[in-house]
Amino acid sequence: MGQLTNILGPALVLLSSAASARAAPQILGVVATAEPLNLQCSDNRCEVEVPTLCLEAKRETPLAGRVYKPMDSKVFSVVARNSAGKMVHVPLPEATFRVARGYTASRVVLATSGLRARGLMPVALSVTAGTILLPAPIKGDTNPITQAEISRVKDTLWPLAERVFQKRRQKVETVGMVNRLLNQAPVAGPMTASQRKDLWSTTFGTSPMAATGGATGQAVAALGTCQRIVAKGLIFTLRECLATRVDSLLTDIDVAYWREASHGGT
Repeated sequence: MGQLTNILGPALVLLSSAASARAAPQILGVVATAEPLNLQCSDNRCEVEVPTLCLEAKRETPLAGRVYKPMDSKVFSVVARNSAGKMVHVPLPEATFRVARGYTASRVVLATSGLRARGLMPVALSVTAGTILLPAPIKGDTNPITQAEISRVKDTLWPLAERVFQKRRQKVETVGMVNRLLNQAPVAGPMTASQRKDLWSTTFGTSPMAATGGATGQAVAALGTCQRIVAKGLIFTLRECLATRVDSLLTDIDVAYWREASHGGT
């Protein structure tokens, strides 16, 4: 039996991994943002990253590229410039939500042809409230998300997550600010030294020297650290570095969330 286990061991691991890959991953929660997030647009499409966190511990972390569906798409709207030059909010058109990095970021991609046909130029994505992201069903799913599971997340776990957000408001605000910086940076390719230096003022319209602590001070510090790391060549792009800062902050929040969930949310 021992010899058989030794022989079959690698194959069993592969079978287990394949089954896990076919099972639905964690339900995620989208973190609301205080200000709209800059859209990066080209070739009749726009994209932006929204911060997320894991709401379930027993399921696997999603792989990059996994498609999700928002439970409530009404919390999203597109900020667009109309033909008169006025900024207006319009409902989110058909969009695809794909995992960008594990459970901490999802990429929203939307087609712009319909908006442009109406004389609207998309500028940013507004996320006025948090919502739940459900993994899109796939053929051959060995462990699909159940309705009972969705109800538990919606009625118990998501409200708990929102209470954790309130308790850690400063860290959540820091996530929002660093994520705005990330979305202002190019999706691909490096920035010039001047562009890196001016990223704060380009994003917020103020000088980083005006930061006086709190979430703003933490976001300025995160940007400064990333600017130094990129200048030394330790990471290729500023966007990559800012993504690690967002991920670290969200992981801290998620750990706090699961600590409270393990104690019954009290």
